[in-house]
Amino acid sequence: IGTNPFKGDRRHFHHYLNKKYGFKKTIIIYILMIYFPILFNSFFDIAIYLLIFMTISYFFILKKTIPSKID
Repeated sequence: IGTNPFKGDRRHFHHYLNKKYGFKKTIIIYILMIYFPILFNSFFDIAIYLLIFMTISYFFILKKTIPSKID
């Protein structure tokens, strides 16, 4: 049938970051991904460009962090 969607697993973005970079760098990456667009948009009203930039950055980090073959 399928797996329970509420069952915990290690296939989340933060688990991959933590495994590759460690806890402190994972927290820094998350803080930057959350607060950088907010602060940058406060000074420069360029929300659409930030959205595009952060989306590309997110997928780049995913590509570099998550192994190509997931067990």
